[in-house]
Amino acid sequence: MLKLFKYEMRKTLMPKLIMLGLFVVLQGFLLYTISQGKEESTLMIAVLTVFASFLAVFFIGIYSIVTLHHDINSKQGYMLFMTPNSTYKILGAKVLECTVSVLLAGAVFFGICLLDLKLIMNKFPKLSDIQELFEMMKQVANLEINIDMAKALTFVFETVIEWVETVVLAFFADVLATSLLKGKKLGGLLAFLLFIVLSTLAGKLVSLVSGAVPSQTLLLKSIAVLAVCIAGWIATARLMEKKLSV
Repeated sequence: MLKLFKYEMRKTLMPKLIMLGLFVVLQGFLLYTISQGKEESTLMIAVLTVFASFLAVFFIGIYSIVTLHHDINSKQGYMLFMTPNSTYKILGAKVLECTVSVLLAGAVFFGICLLDLKLIMNKFPKLSDIQELFEMMKQVANLEINIDMAKALTFVFETVIEWVETVVLAFFADVLATSLLKGKKLGGLLAFLLFIVLSTLAGKLVSLVSGAVPSQTLLLKSIAVLAVCIAGWIATARLMEKKLSV
């Protein structure tokens, strides 16, 4: 599993470096406007930088799904499934790579944006809105918020597994569409429609389970989402073995 994970990380490295390069260019423009004291330009580029951060994290997550689609629809990518590794391990490595990449990218971009806001605040102290935003982000980063720590950890865990659930359902939808159309056109559209249907059904199931005991909503929701992740992972792997001749 570890070797497969490293392989997936290397395979998706170039797009990540490109996104990082574009972000560095934006950072260069932002630092220049700050050093020149250009308040309006600084605010404009700061907003663009934050937007680019969210876009980059989203792109990194989507690219992992695109990679799986390529692997099961091209001879070069399909060779991965001819190695002496089970589909369970291969899919597990792909899900792990996507999750780790998104979490790391989110943490890095959040930290950089936090530093940017501090620089802007120091250079333009009159920008009270920026200062309020910075204080809020600093509190979130330091967990200096007045909530129960156990609930906070549960929320973080729930957020992570919900992203994993999204990836697993997208993988399953893509593999199902490929098995039905055998690589023909409109496979991407069918995969998207199947993903919408699967996500809707999974959401209703999770809501039903989490509402069973109102006092344990977060815990039950996390367990339900985790169960969907495991079921989706097993179903996807078995489908690939049975229908795609892996």
